[in-house]
Amino acid sequence: MAAADTEKNLDEMTLEELERVVSKQRRQFVDFYDAGRSGAEAAIRAGFCVKTVDGKRIENRAAAAVTASRLLRDAKVAAYRRARARELYNNQNLSAEKLALMALDVYNQSMEGSPHLVYDYGAHEYVPDGTFNFNDRGAAKAIELLARLTGSFNDSLAVNGDMGVQIVNDIPKRTDPAE
Repeated sequence: MAAADTEKNLDEMTLEELERVVSKQRRQFVDFYDAGRSGAEAAIRAGFCVKTVDGKRIENRAAAAVTASRLLRDAKVAAYRRARARELYNNQNLSAEKLALMALDVYNQSMEGSPHLVYDYGAHEYVPDGTFNFNDRGAAKAIELLARLTGSFNDSLAVNGDMGVQIVNDIPKRTDPAE
């Protein structure tokens, strides 16, 4: 079976089917990672890169970081994470369309200016000074989310083609008799 076929089949599997395919230790890693732990911390908590010597627990954080990176690139683990996210979205009645509408709402609210207030010592209150504040970070994040939801971003870079590199040995030999 080709790798593309395997990934396609993994994406078509339900969460229950993937739970039978993905080992318990890898599922625990996903639980810890999706709960907000760093990759290395999730790997250690799931039991990767941990030894017990003379009753002492020894953690190898560098190896755990490498293991976490490898696990996150693993096709089965990635499919399991996507299936968990799909189930979470379905349980919350979220869809791509609903998320896009929510992001559009955030964008619109971010672009609605609120008046900038300054304190008027004579009136003893805050009064508008004629300028407006906008939430540019919120608007930019909402636009990024909308672009991702609509597939406008392609996070992978494919480089194809022949660069036509030719190595030429055109350095003259040294004719210095001092050698």
